[in-house]
Amino acid sequence: MTKLASRAPLRQDIQGLRFVAVLLVVVYHVWLDRVSGGVDIFLVLSAYFLTSSFARKLDDGRPLGLVGYWTRTFARIVPLATLTILAVVVTAQWLMPIAVWPDVQQQAIASALYVQNWWLAANDVNYYGGSPIPLQHFWSLSIQGTIFLTWPLVIGAVALLVRRWPRLSARRLLAGAFGAIFVASLAWSVWITATDQAFAYFDTRARLWEFAFGSLLALVASRRGSIGVPGARWRTVLGWAGLATILLVGVVVNVRDAFPGWIALLPLAAAASIVLVGDDPGPWSVGRLLGHRWIAGLGNASYALYLVHWPILIGYVVSIESDQPDLLAGGVIIVVSLGLAILLHRFVELPLRNRTSHWRPWRDALLVALCIALVLGGVAGWRQLISAQAEQARLEQQAQVEQERQRVLAEHPGARVLDAAFKSQAQPTEPPIPTIADIPYQWALAGPACPAGWKLPGKAQQQCQVLTDPSLDDAGAGGATSASQLPLQVDPGVTRVLLVGNSHVQHWSTAIREIGRQRGWQVLLIYEQNCYLAPSGDPINEVEKCATFWPDVFDAIEPLDPGLVITVGTKSEDDGETVLKAGMDLLAEHVKPGRTVIAMRDTPRFEVGLTQCDAARVEGDPPCESGHPILETPNPLIPLVKRVKGLNTLDMSELACPERLCVPTIGNVRVWMDQHHLTRDYVETTTDLVRTRLMQAIERA
Repeated sequence: MTKLASRAPLRQDIQGLRFVAVLLVVVYHVWLDRVSGGVDIFLVLSAYFLTSSFARKLDDGRPLGLVGYWTRTFARIVPLATLTILAVVVTAQWLMPIAVWPDVQQQAIASALYVQNWWLAANDVNYYGGSPIPLQHFWSLSIQGTIFLTWPLVIGAVALLVRRWPRLSARRLLAGAFGAIFVASLAWSVWITATDQAFAYFDTRARLWEFAFGSLLALVASRRGSIGVPGARWRTVLGWAGLATILLVGVVVNVRDAFPGWIALLPLAAAASIVLVGDDPGPWSVGRLLGHRWIAGLGNASYALYLVHWPILIGYVVSIESDQPDLLAGGVIIVVSLGLAILLHRFVELPLRNRTSHWRPWRDALLVALCIALVLGGVAGWRQLISAQAEQARLEQQAQVEQERQRVLAEHPGARVLDAAFKSQAQPTEPPIPTIADIPYQWALAGPACPAGWKLPGKAQQQCQVLTDPSLDDAGAGGATSASQLPLQVDPGVTRVLLVGNSHVQHWSTAIREIGRQRGWQVLLIYEQNCYLAPSGDPINEVEKCATFWPDVFDAIEPLDPGLVITVGTKSEDDGETVLKAGMDLLAEHVKPGRTVIAMRDTPRFEVGLTQCDAARVEGDPPCESGHPILETPNPLIPLVKRVKGLNTLDMSELACPERLCVPTIGNVRVWMDQHHLTRDYVETTTDLVRTRLMQAIERA
């Protein structure tokens, strides 16, 4: 934690106390997984030195120089913290699991901005458990930074009061202000610790009383001569008792679930006793030990030691996948941390302090801003690297998927083998697709429901789907349009295609959907199972739901105003087909300039599904193949469509049954789901062939 210079001679015993406090933090973190009270002592000493320095300025009538204090203080503490954060940002990419990278990045930013404690509190981090994060210890530095900003404001307010009313005592006003903060914060700390100890541990409000304790200690210590002190023997006893309490409080009393409540008074009172008597010149004074040049010298590196020990500890336990190092490994961690801290103090902290000691405030502020920018830039660079790696992985995965798709296409060309220009790149060596188990799931994929705002007639609105739309494709690439926001009128240049009918229209929608995506069409589908193109009451439709379906569909055509309508104009049967003439007459009424209506010939129907026959076939059984009357007769819809300009027909039975023979598998792809429905996988392979035929039909209409 942070060391603040003052004009008074630096007490070596307090420097030694700094080292003892941080060493306790390190030891407890490494071996004991308990709270030592060392951090709390550091908070007290920070406020002690801060208040002592400003109190002397008030006594001497010197300007407080708040801006200079702020810039100088943060210029001394931020660079070393920045170096630690950047080291963690760099090494975490190799040591920490990917799952915690976002937390490390967020904590790096929070630490650089001195809000780490609130980040931990807001994210319900438990100080004693959870995923180890190498920057978690910055919580106390964040609270400390808050005090460095706010405490001078309290002192500045007192200075203004004294300037306005010179008879007032600055020290009494300070004592009153810090006393009030002490009482209010301690009361809050006791309550919030009992209510939510995990949150209280990081709550600045629950820690203010510890800083107020340090400020009151500074005011009391400066008046020791006037208030009287105990004799030399008692001072010695008091000092050693304080040190013993500091060393043993975390061992004797398990305070991990009680901090930062009133129990923290125990180590703080012990630290106060040392501050009050540690400079006693007696031969057996505790100050003789704490002020020894080695111990006090290590105290100079205490801030650096606090910074580096936790990342080193976390790096070790993560690398070995252990909760805690053993005795030997822990000792090595402590020695390495101490050695690194000494080097950082000697070659970074001291040179920087000497160089900035005579800088103007704007230079200090610039240094602080540069350090924060380095952290933010480092995290941004890390995130950019992750994004680049993720994009590279996505592209590689996409390439693998495309490679696999091309392999599957080569092994399962399906209807592509019907194209005279098609040349197979491989001989099928794999079983046909889809598998028998997948056959029930081979219906054409559904699309999102048409917007309720279109307010189509009942059944039409209920059954309407948006299979593809240029604006939805844009939304998939980063746009904002959703199916629920589509306008009823399509944009100029976009063709609205409406598929209407029963499941035989639906199974061809796989190919037409892809054609629409390629050509920038908005493709809508309105279908109902077993409902054939016919007026209401026509006996061709035996199910009751069809009585309202077709009237609603016909009433929806004009509001939708499609440029292309596609339906099925015949009903296939086991022994032939029926022309849906009454339905065709109704459909012809919706032909108008700028609109093309296509009536497809139905798909053949069989008594037994060819795929099911093939699955049950054993060696010696005849092949599962069949002809059908539809394949032997001309398209009966041709005479009907010739009467109406803009109306045409399309016979795609040759795609389902090439060379007038229906078979279970074409191009290593199973054609039939059941007695009369085509599989989605097969229809997908017909896309190019369907597109050619559909565009020709549109041109002839």
